[in-house]
Amino acid sequence: SMKIAITGGIGCGKSTLMKRVKEQLSHIPQFSMDSLAHEALAIPEVQQYCLEQFQSTNRKDIGIIIFDPKHKFDMAFLEFKIYPIIFEKLQLIFQQNDKCFIEVPLLYEKGFQNFFDKTIVVSSPEDIRIERIKKRDNRSEEQIQQIFKKQLPQHIKEQLADFLFINDNQSNNFFDVSQFIEQNINI
Repeated sequence: SMKIAITGGIGCGKSTLMKRVKEQLSHIPQFSMDSLAHEALAIPEVQQYCLEQFQSTNRKDIGIIIFDPKHKFDMAFLEFKIYPIIFEKLQLIFQQNDKCFIEVPLLYEKGFQNFFDKTIVVSSPEDIRIERIKKRDNRSEEQIQQIFKKQLPQHIKEQLADFLFINDNQSNNFFDVSQFIEQNINI
């Protein structure tokens, strides 16, 4: 059994690494905690809660409110509604798959690392991350900094990782993921 979490801060390249895993190790199932959260947000009870709290069920709208310091929103309320659903789905994934990769954006922040056999952290320099997020999400630098403040600093994630992938537009370790995983992780 080998459950591998892939994590890193916003804009580090988690999805890019997952794309490489899918291309090179397609025989091993891959999942995303964000997708599980999307599924949870589709449940009528959760949608009703979001409408009451945020006047929206749109993830982007909810994210703006959550990360805006003017709103002073307590994430615990939302997590209380969504996480039990996510955990149930995660348990089902683990029961049905002896081996898998799961992209988990807030792995260490939420204590999810204990569910996994190995963790891979994707890391990038902050200036590169900011440019990626600006381009991808059309956010201001101020909004990006607010998101960074809600996440564990990258250097701490790097220290907690079993394995580290650097995504700095120069390193080559991103391209031969299958060789790295086969040599370093008993999968």
